[in-house]
Amino acid sequence: MSPAVPRSIFAPIVALSFSAQQEQDCVDFIAQRNENLEVVPISEESQLLLKADGSLSEGGYRFNSISFTAICNAVSGGLSRVFGEVSGEMPTKLSYSDLWNIPAAVSIYNTALRVRFDALRERSLLVDHSSRVIDGFIGLNHKFLDNATFFAMVRDRVARMKPNARFHRAELVGRELRLYYVDPTTRRTDIHKDKNHSFAGGWYFCNREDSGNSIRTIPCLYTKFGLALLQDNRKYRLVHVGADLVGKTETAVGKALDYAFDMDELQKRVKYLTEQSLGFTDNKADFDVVVKKWAAVLFQRGINKPANELIARNAGIVGADLVAKSPLVAFSHEVLTQRSIYDLVCAICRYARSQPTVEREKLQATAMEFLVPVGAKKAKK
Repeated sequence: MSPAVPRSIFAPIVALSFSAQQEQDCVDFIAQRNENLEVVPISEESQLLLKADGSLSEGGYRFNSISFTAICNAVSGGLSRVFGEVSGEMPTKLSYSDLWNIPAAVSIYNTALRVRFDALRERSLLVDHSSRVIDGFIGLNHKFLDNATFFAMVRDRVARMKPNARFHRAELVGRELRLYYVDPTTRRTDIHKDKNHSFAGGWYFCNREDSGNSIRTIPCLYTKFGLALLQDNRKYRLVHVGADLVGKTETAVGKALDYAFDMDELQKRVKYLTEQSLGFTDNKADFDVVVKKWAAVLFQRGINKPANELIARNAGIVGADLVAKSPLVAFSHEVLTQRSIYDLVCAICRYARSQPTVEREKLQATAMEFLVPVGAKKAKK
């Protein structure tokens, strides 16, 4: 019998998506949300101590899981895992409801907090007073950049540097804002033999109010299966530290917008990838061997289990198909022997969409490494 999952003692993390027609709705929502946001310095233990039900002793506010994990990690390595297993927030195979004890987990946390409180002194909490939630825990040197300022900065820079660019969508997950812009002039349907496989160049901008290592301004390719990101940490990543963070962010946004993909070179590259067989056959034993082989290739590029095996298997079963084939057709000799590295790239992009930020961006960067190898030519302006 599987253990039941208890109701979380943490506040839910708000996750919203805004379409291309809802740009102003996103701007308005962020502005309204910021009216109730406060950065509160930590000066007393009472600000962080929990009651037996998991709420904060002062005011009945609650942590969300992001801020609580960050505080636990600052207090003592492994504290968040111990709390999760004892409280039932992070059930394991051996954790059943009769072994869960929220007051006991709270006692462990409060004891560790009192002993190690000096490690947290003078850091700050990101507090949303409207929802009575602690949304973030930020460090001593953190320079706060709110999402409203970030969005306005990106919109202004895009309008000045890329007047043809269009807002594509926005995602807001907790205090993480993701902005996507597309350049319609780059849209192509002739890069793959199937014209339904459209491609376009664009840009991905991300800011996390609740984290220091958090600003990304990255050129990207839009595919039918998701994004591929051009990763260069020296150009396209910033941390929330140092002087003139706003100016540095504006410069980073400009560097990303200055990049243009060579779509003709991409066409040649996709053609090459579609000609490179993955080596699948309809023999079950051989199929599993090939899955292991390509999982190892992905592992060398930083993609660990179980993701690498799931992606390699999906490349064989679904690949670049826009609509999944029936199992009988998918496992036929004719289909499997035609699977190529391009099918692997599509599987990577498809899998990445459902992953948390760090894993998703790593996968999307891996997809880009196949599509635009390091040293590939940049488009002329």
